[in-house]
Amino acid sequence: MSSKWKMESLEDYHFWLPKFTGKTVGILGLGRISKAVAKRAEAFSCPIAYFSRTEKPDLKYKYYPTVLELASYCVVLVVACSLTEETRHIISREVIDALGPKGVLINIGRGHHVDEPELVSALLEG
Repeated sequence: MSSKWKMESLEDYHFWLPKFTGKTVGILGLGRISKAVAKRAEAFSCPIAYFSRTEKPDLKYKYYPTVLELASYCVVLVVACSLTEETRHIISREVIDALGPKGVLINIGRGHHVDEPELVSALLEG
């Protein structure tokens, strides 16, 4: 695959690519990987907020005590927590609805974090 083909492909689809700079980013979990994501998002002037089992007072990011509140606040929601029974389907229909139709969900964790049938249903309903 030549680089020329890639560039033409990106230009063909540029109309639907959202602008990332300045978007509010919510991060679910705040371990090593999540902190690296936050650092990179900050480089794009994105306000950062997070949900974690416990608030990290040494961080400058805004803490939300529930995933639902975090999803209501952000435009981009990044899931980067470990998979446990507590985090299985942590991205429920309520969280998807709170994120809204223009929200972006990025799951870099495990697939079971997201209630997939509810995600599909929300997408089909628009």
